[in-house]
Amino acid sequence: MKIDFDWLIMMPLSFLYIGIVFYYVKYKKRKVPYIIVFTLFFTYMAEVLKYTQFPICLNMDMEELNRQCVNYIPFHF
Repeated sequence: MKIDFDWLIMMPLSFLYIGIVFYYVKYKKRKVPYIIVFTLFFTYMAEVLKYTQFPICLNMDMEELNRQCVNYIPFHF
């Protein structure tokens, strides 16, 4: 089984982002430039997570895992 960075991961992240922005606007009284920088940082962190942690391979034997998920040669896709 292979878990990829798709809508299943993006939906909770989107709800988390909306909740955090709502909290900062309502209770912390943050201005628009702060929200824009926070949005850029949140997007950057989501992309870093996407490229460094996904896909996650589960329930595979080592031979199949090596063929699908592991890249031993740098920059060879």
